[in-house]
Amino acid sequence: MEYLLGKLPAKIDKRTISLKAILKEELLPELPDSYNIDKALGGINDDNMYANDRYGDCVIAARAHQTLRFEKYEQGIQPKITDEDVVGEYLRESGGADNGLYLLESLKAWRKDGWAANGKTYSIYAFASVDWRNHDEVKHCVHLLGGVNFGMMVYQSAMDQFYAGETWRVVEDPGSYQGGHGVYLYGYGIKENDDGGGGT
Repeated sequence: MEYLLGKLPAKIDKRTISLKAILKEELLPELPDSYNIDKALGGINDDNMYANDRYGDCVIAARAHQTLRFEKYEQGIQPKITDEDVVGEYLRESGGADNGLYLLESLKAWRKDGWAANGKTYSIYAFASVDWRNHDEVKHCVHLLGGVNFGMMVYQSAMDQFYAGETWRVVEDPGSYQGGHGVYLYGYGIKENDDGGGGT
């Protein structure tokens, strides 16, 4: 099966609030060694590709994965989000072309207009930038705020590892740059054989 990338290069907007400006780490509860949102919610049924094998819609697919968890947490139910919902939103935000999305612009659209899925409109009140170099800050987002929606640069070594069913790991020569990918992180510190805890 082919998996497509689709996150365009990072855009920076100085108006984006940083998480550390609103959450003071010294006031937060102690982090558990590992945490899995799906387990905390009592289980999530999510083996969806959301057409990311046919479209470069990974930014919206990541949003769909996160929406499943937000709604399970807030409403106690998991909505039925379809490939058609995700592709429709992707093409709406991209202007009809399958050429990827800027993650920041897509987050702004999610906040401003929401997105239609499962016959409803889902939106977020706000988003903040996270210092990815600060692992505790990232973990607090997963533990307290429902996960992290982020973009990453993908190199050939990561694609090779993925298709071989291996865990991603840094290698000395990662090969050529393949593109950007939108990902949703819903757990950390999970052992390799544990069920879940990564990103989709």
